[in-house]
Amino acid sequence: MQTDWAVYVERYGLNGYYLTDTDGDGVSDRMEFAHGGNPTNPVDAGQFPAFSVSNAAADFISMEVAGTNSGICYTAEWTDNLITGEWRQAWAMTNSTPSAVSNYNEVVYRKDEGPEDQVFFRNRIFPPVSRPNILLILADDLGYADVGFNHPYSGPNKNNAYNGTAQVSTPELDRLAGAGAVFTSAYVVHPFCGPSRMGLFSGRYPHDFGGPFNLPDDNSGYYSDQGISTNEVLLSSMLQEAGYYTGLMGKWHLGQDSEYHPNNRGFDEFYGFLGGGIVYWGPYQAGGWDYLRYPQYNGVADTSLGSDDHITDVLTGKGIDFIEQAAATEDPFFLVMSYNAPHSIMVDGRNDRDQAKAEDLAVFADVPDRYRRNLLGLIRGMDRCVGQLVQTLKNTGQYDNTLIVFLSDNGGRFDQVGGWGDNGVLRGRKGDVTEGGFRVPMFMHWPNMIPAGVTYDFPVTALDFYPTFARLAETEVPAGQEVAGKDLWNALMVAEDARPGEPIYTVTYSTTAASVGIRQDQWKALKLGNNNWVLYDVVNDISETIDISEANTVILSNLVSEGESWSSSHVQPLWWNNPSQETDWKNNGMPHYETVFTLP
Repeated sequence: MQTDWAVYVERYGLNGYYLTDTDGDGVSDRMEFAHGGNPTNPVDAGQFPAFSVSNAAADFISMEVAGTNSGICYTAEWTDNLITGEWRQAWAMTNSTPSAVSNYNEVVYRKDEGPEDQVFFRNRIFPPVSRPNILLILADDLGYADVGFNHPYSGPNKNNAYNGTAQVSTPELDRLAGAGAVFTSAYVVHPFCGPSRMGLFSGRYPHDFGGPFNLPDDNSGYYSDQGISTNEVLLSSMLQEAGYYTGLMGKWHLGQDSEYHPNNRGFDEFYGFLGGGIVYWGPYQAGGWDYLRYPQYNGVADTSLGSDDHITDVLTGKGIDFIEQAAATEDPFFLVMSYNAPHSIMVDGRNDRDQAKAEDLAVFADVPDRYRRNLLGLIRGMDRCVGQLVQTLKNTGQYDNTLIVFLSDNGGRFDQVGGWGDNGVLRGRKGDVTEGGFRVPMFMHWPNMIPAGVTYDFPVTALDFYPTFARLAETEVPAGQEVAGKDLWNALMVAEDARPGEPIYTVTYSTTAASVGIRQDQWKALKLGNNNWVLYDVVNDISETIDISEANTVILSNLVSEGESWSSSHVQPLWWNNPSQETDWKNNGMPHYETVFTLP
């Protein structure tokens, strides 16, 4: 059954995107539809809301589509202060009667007299959401500029390892990004993969539950019984409880014991590896180094892979199987494609084989540095596989109702093993609290819901996925799961900042000092180890080159104070990179927050 919006689009020959202004009158097609206008006639924008006051009450009057399958959602709100006031949706009464315009109602929202000196009204218009499929594609150690859709931010490569001769090739990702919204200020919660993923799946900073370090490889024997606390209700569990068919293909890194296993943390289907990485080519083995161990399907080792099997393609094949199985159910799906690529180039140790496939390396035959060439090939292979996933969505009729989200778990590496990852104009690399460590490439794509060609410059964080996906799934964040993110959806639809004045944090530790990054609006407060706090305007100085703290002492002081309040909920780590680091941490009385959040 077509929505009223779809009928409206056909009637007037519109392109179907909500924010388009076909007649150029300054009112979007969506807004004209919402209020009974003609989107091809600049003198007929419809009947916009009005208000009247009588008998100690204020009536807010809005013309709204009468059907129950309108294709848009109305949210009438009021506040008593446009600067600091909270927008409220509590009304004394609502009443709807047919209007003079066919298929529209006149809706009256009444606010009784109260203590307010003044009252302001608005009716926000949003596309509806109807429990979309969610495909979350997570790359590993992908640089900010190592995707085509971020080439405006490529800049000079900081290490010049490949002499600027290579351009990354990601046509499938670029196609999706161009047809959706690119997030230029997207952050993860930590510049290392384990804590970053724990933050994404829990919606909380990992420092609040003892997970600020990567879990060591299982074969090390260190902290092998640890993992993300079972008290944390993960995003996957929330969606599974809401009726989603859930799957994870690829990297986990949230714990290896049974209680932490993906199948026990909200995923119906799991194919992949539990540790921090895996070599790209089979065959694999039963024990030894984590990276050489068999991948597994729902807890059972897959011993079938040989030397011609590339893990990126294997994971994609399992993702395709999942999508096809989902098409046979009546439930929406949540699929995480947690690729290993392009993590850790040339670390197999068993031979000197290229880690990217020959067909993907061939695109970069003129790149002289072998490590960089393999990195580009691995990225190209992942991109090629994303195209296969998208084609499967189309073949099974699920493409139009699937939200695709793509991002990296942290910044790229500037070393040989990392394939000379490129964070472009950003300062720093994986592991840093400068922008290059935890600012990542990201886009969202959903046909006819997210307009094509959107660039969203406001800060967002992977913490936001939890409440945003809850809203899209028409469920609630579980009681007791105090998520730190924001529901982005309405802000994205109207191109507004979802968190004005609210900071995004990251902190890392050595054995003697903490490093902290705090992003709020255009400001970035930064403390590197025992150095003093500095301040940057990362909107106008994205590379963090000019310290403006002396001219903005109040702003810096406020940010440091916010950071101190944020850190008050942190707990002692449950694991470290190794026992020696744990000993040093305790002997040195880390993390020294009493001095970290202090200005000279």
